[in-house]
Amino acid sequence: MSEVEQDLRERLCKVGKLMCDEGLAGKKSLYLAGGNISARIPGTNRVLIKPTGYSLGSLKPEDFIIVDTDGKTISDNGKPSSETPMHTTIYRTRSDVGAVVHAHPLYCGIFSLAGIELLPITYGGGGHAALMRGVRIIPWARGGSQELANSAANELKDRSAALLEFHGSIVIGKTIEQAYHLSSKLEESAEFQWRVIALGKQPRVLPEEIRNRMIEQARQWGDLV
Repeated sequence: MSEVEQDLRERLCKVGKLMCDEGLAGKKSLYLAGGNISARIPGTNRVLIKPTGYSLGSLKPEDFIIVDTDGKTISDNGKPSSETPMHTTIYRTRSDVGAVVHAHPLYCGIFSLAGIELLPITYGGGGHAALMRGVRIIPWARGGSQELANSAANELKDRSAALLEFHGSIVIGKTIEQAYHLSSKLEESAEFQWRVIALGKQPRVLPEEIRNRMIEQARQWGDLV
């Protein structure tokens, strides 16, 4: 195993624990299996992905399964996540994507159940350039199906985040850390929107000028937006 792959495995473990600590896998617990994460091994068509049935918070570096971007399992140390088709289809569609995070956070889940898109409403806090065009909802399809995989990849052709109807959230990044950070900001933005609505108010969208400036700045930094 190369040093690059070993490092990536360790970074994936750290992100899995962080996601559980923040409740991005569902109710805060190290023992929840909700959601899945993956990262492309740099310079290859291979991907490290969470094994099915494992908790994000208790993963060890050696647990991650290697699949190629066509979805073929390469390693023999277990069964990859049931959502592997969604991850690998995204990697095939976008060569610039280095990581995918599918999460089950509370507030994103609420909006995915209600069928309400997320608005670009926060500059600080939950503000993130990748959220500045709003976050749409991918219509429901059976988890693990190619139908869901195709819909997710199509929605993320020119965006970095979406909600999965009745399901949770899906985000992409150049690195696993970038994807995790965006997933966290997406949930924070959803909470802000939920709390404004709970006040009986309509969330106010950031002015277009501010949103465009954030997007352009992020592109100059090389971020996915």
